[in-house]
Amino acid sequence: MEEVESNLSKISRVPSKELRCKSADALSGLYLARRTGCRLVIDESVEPIVLPVDPNAGVIVVENYDKASTIVGVNYALAIGADLVVVDSLPESEFRRIPRYFLKWKQQGDGASESDLRALADGRIAGMRFSGREYATFFTEGLPYGYFIGNEIPCSHVSLRLRPDLFVFNAIVFEKMAQFHSGVVFSPKFFQKEETEAIESLLKESNYLVKSLVGEEATVHNLDFYAQHYAYDIFHICTHGGEVPGMRTTEDFTDRMGVKHTVVSDVVAAFEIIPGSELIGVQEKTFTRFFDGMEWMSKDMQGKRLPSYIFEDMRKAFHYRDEPNPEAKHTPIGNVVDSCCIACAGNLFHQGTFRILSSHNSPYIFNNSCWSAGEASHFFLSSGARGYIGTLWAIGVAEAVDGAEAFYSNIFKKPVLNAFADALLAISNTSDANIYIFWGLHFSTLTTASSVADSRHRVFRELIRGYRAWSRKAATSPNAEVKKNSLEIARLIRLHTTKDFRPEDVRRLTKPTIKEQVLEIFSKRSSETQ
Repeated sequence: MEEVESNLSKISRVPSKELRCKSADALSGLYLARRTGCRLVIDESVEPIVLPVDPNAGVIVVENYDKASTIVGVNYALAIGADLVVVDSLPESEFRRIPRYFLKWKQQGDGASESDLRALADGRIAGMRFSGREYATFFTEGLPYGYFIGNEIPCSHVSLRLRPDLFVFNAIVFEKMAQFHSGVVFSPKFFQKEETEAIESLLKESNYLVKSLVGEEATVHNLDFYAQHYAYDIFHICTHGGEVPGMRTTEDFTDRMGVKHTVVSDVVAAFEIIPGSELIGVQEKTFTRFFDGMEWMSKDMQGKRLPSYIFEDMRKAFHYRDEPNPEAKHTPIGNVVDSCCIACAGNLFHQGTFRILSSHNSPYIFNNSCWSAGEASHFFLSSGARGYIGTLWAIGVAEAVDGAEAFYSNIFKKPVLNAFADALLAISNTSDANIYIFWGLHFSTLTTASSVADSRHRVFRELIRGYRAWSRKAATSPNAEVKKNSLEIARLIRLHTTKDFRPEDVRRLTKPTIKEQVLEIFSKRSSETQ
């Protein structure tokens, strides 16, 4: 601590005025010190910090963890001139139970689970006045505060667990970058009444290029490819969701000190038919449940203070092996807690295991399937989405249609958060009131396009850029696995580009050398691409 001031003075002027606060008030103290031009000094003898309140300003609510991610919330509040409120952190045990509380409450009618949820929220924001404020953004490890205040004002959330620094950065950068003016609509057509046609029409009215993955086109492969490698600004999902059956696996490993440990995990697998390949793609999720008889990450387990090398050895034993463990025991089980699915055509499903989105861009995702607010949101958010809308429980068909249509009717007229508020208003008098949660920031917007031709050109140009980038990666990587995977991605981009676009699209490209390369792609109508 005594070195902080001297080191900081080498890169910035340290204010002479002091603001003193207790260590427990460090976040509030940082906010107030920055606003008043003071340096912050920790002093356990002073009175608690009281922050100023502007009842008409936006408010940023940050859960108080001893993590750098919370500083992101404080700096964000300072940067946009919003009020800051610091609330207690969520206990690890309670954070992990939130999806289960909703499941027991909404699906099983468990009143105790509802009480437990409300107690978590009331213990942090009871007595706070939100009415009259412009918006509220909650930096949280997973509690949907907007639901518990009835979304009285436009409410958004930022996950403290999923790199909030990158999330805020992406929202700022991509707000200023040129948009593709493209949307993807995904639906296996499971419902008699759907919002898909209305959404496609509304997007087209704004001159968006719309990729329709509907009916038989709503395959696992198409969802996987278009979500990750197509160029789009918004991806709408209309299908079934929720937990799926899996396998409970019990297996042992021996750590470097010769001590044997037993690990119990639940495993969910999903399968993908890849065009032009003899292989079947497999997506797998593993949820660790017990370690040496203790619930994973429970207080009992944390109290043991197990050395980190044990978990390093566990990862090596389970995740870096070429062959499965023949001594492992496998038992089929019902729906796996925290698993999630995006149901696809052909009675198959996707597990949401994305690595990138929209060709390494930062799009919006509206996942209008059931139970899509929890685990289902994590891969989308960690893969770069700057906005994600999901459901806290199983949504009714009519409510899903009305909410989505209200959202897309307003998405180009106002910020995304305000269009989201319109979606909630459209179903406010139903049993699904406040079912949606929005992970995003208040200023994010979508713009209309000048013409469909221009939108088409933007998407085509990005696909070609992606194809060339993956081809270069395959040619330059010394790693055989990276080379193989990059070649496969480039092959799939080529396959889908030649399917969705025509040689006439090449004419709008400006660089002659790239034109020649792209024309060569279209001319190679090999059996693989066909």
